[in-house]
Amino acid sequence: DLYRITRAEQGFDSEHLAAVRFVPLVEGVAKES
Repeated sequence: DLYRITRAEQGFDSEHLAAVRFVPLVEGVAKES
């Protein structure tokens, strides 16, 4: 899954976490390829 759901005090934060962790990962892989 591309989403990592973290249980926070205010609820679940999944979309923001995916944007922070997944997008830089794709950019890093694209640069190395």
